[in-house]
Amino acid sequence: MNAIIAGVSGQGDSVFLWDLNTESFIDCEIGFAHESDINSLAFSPNGRFLLSALDDGTAQVCHIETGKRLLVLDCHGDWVREAAWCDDGLHIATGSDDGSIRIWKVDELQPIMAEISLDPLQIIESAHSGRYVTSVAFGPRGKYLISGGNDQKVRVWNRVDEEPFFKFEQKTVFSGHTSSIPKLGSKELKG
Repeated sequence: MNAIIAGVSGQGDSVFLWDLNTESFIDCEIGFAHESDINSLAFSPNGRFLLSALDDGTAQVCHIETGKRLLVLDCHGDWVREAAWCDDGLHIATGSDDGSIRIWKVDELQPIMAEISLDPLQIIESAHSGRYVTSVAFGPRGKYLISGGNDQKVRVWNRVDEEPFFKFEQKTVFSGHTSSIPKLGSKELKG
């Protein structure tokens, strides 16, 4: 089994990859260079792409083997704190200090394609009452989206339509945290 670990140190603009099996650094052609500090990293479900959230208001997708940037998601007005893949491998959510969540469809990414930009499928403005959106995560099969913010709340957004759209409406708000929500996760339980 091949295993790769990705990391960025503190406030940094470069991604480093290591092969867990050989315990060695993976030297990529371009080295995943970014022009801004990186806030989060996420592997695509198929393991071929790396998604990064950046201080410059963008999220970017790079090809793992080459380090080549394939996609720039650019329309947030402030830092992107978190970017997450849906397990379908075709959708991404981004959460930003501008208070919004954006949902993107990325279709089939190919390592040989030129860098492209996209428009979001949905923009959820003031997702956390105008406060920063600090974390986002999809539920299984994109049935719902969860977000955390510096309003100290976790919000659940239900998916309300089918392909080719991917729209969400707020369902539930969970309170009780005493500070911002930096990371989220979800798991569908059997039983």
